[in-house]
Amino acid sequence: MNTPKNGKYDRLATKFWHNVDFVLKERGMTWRELAGKLDIDPRTLSSKKSSNSNVSIGSAKEMAEALGTSVDRLIYGTPENI
Repeated sequence: MNTPKNGKYDRLATKFWHNVDFVLKERGMTWRELAGKLDIDPRTLSSKKSSNSNVSIGSAKEMAEALGTSVDRLIYGTPENI
């Protein structure tokens, strides 16, 4: 399903990447380190972040695991203990 890049989906993607950035800073990690943990080229991850790309549930789960946090926290910015 191809979802248009607007409205609530655009805001959700922006919030997702903001939350990933927040958790990275909290963990003292860089985007390059995250890319390494995900076994992807850092430029690919940077491009996705820069364009506020929508992320699949599977990719969100992989990022959450690599960051030691929950998918909920990356999507909604909620505390880990919910």
